[in-house]
Amino acid sequence: MEKIFVNGLMAKKPRDQAPDWVKCNISIRREELMYWLSTETKDWINVQVCESKGGKWYAEVDTWEPTPRTNSAPAPSSSAVTLTAVPPARGSGPGPSAEALGEFEDDIPF
Repeated sequence: MEKIFVNGLMAKKPRDQAPDWVKCNISIRREELMYWLSTETKDWINVQVCESKGGKWYAEVDTWEPTPRTNSAPAPSSSAVTLTAVPPARGSGPGPSAEALGEFEDDIPF
C-alpha cells in the first residue's frame, strides 16, 4: 500500500517534559496544507500519526476501507414467521412465588 503523506502537516513526538495527556505535537504549514487539501476530493480525510523505523513521526492519510459484507443467508420470504418471546405471567411456572419473594417483589427484570 502506497503511503500518502499530508503535505503541510507535520507530527512530532512530544518533548520529554510534556504532561502525559500530550500524545503528539502537530505543526501546520498553512499554505502548503491548504493547497494539498484543495487537491483532495473526499469530504472526510482520515489521518494517522505514525512512527518510522528510524523513530521520526509523520502524518499519513489513513486509506483503510471496511470490506463490504456479503450476505450469505437467503433473504426471508414473505411467509416467514417471526417469533417473539413473551415472559411468563407472575406467579406461573417455575421459580419462587410472589409470597416467597417478600420485600423483593417489584418489576426489576433480574
